[in-house]
Parts: sequence; C-alpha cells; structure tokens
Amino acid sequence: MENINMSGESLLISGNWDWQAKRLRAKFPQLTTEDLKYEAGKEDELLTRLASRLMKSRNEVTRLIRKGKAHRLHGAYEM
Repeated sequence: MENINMSGESLLISGNWDWQAKRLRAKFPQLTTEDLKYEAGKEDELLTRLASRLMKSRNEVTRLIRKGKAHRLHGAYEM
C-alpha cells in the first residue's frame, strides 16, 4: 500500500495498482503504459502526468482513482 500526498490530502493506492491502471486505461484509452507507470516515492509525478494527459485537475484524477478503488471494494467493476 502506498500513499499519494496531494495538497494536504492522502490518497491510498492499495493492493493492485495494475488493476486500477487497467480500469483507468479502459475508461481513457488515450492513456499509455508510461502514463500509468507507478513508482513508489513518485506519486506526485503520477498524478501530474495523469492530470495533464486527461486534461483534468489533480483533484479530479484523485477522485477517479478513489472511485475505482471503491468500486473494486464493493464488487463493482465499472468506473
């Protein structure tokens, strides 16, 4: 489990980032493997990269990731 810190918030990337990345890529086909590359300690870069690529704010990207995690926890598989 990794924490992504963002403007005083903490975003928990837990368990299987690969699953979360696949869900994001399914929803946003313009994302590349490189866009979704997760490295511990470089969470800020991941959020910035995704925000730029999706033309969304970092807060919106954070919500997308949280939403995907919530769906996974509750057995839903769509974002």
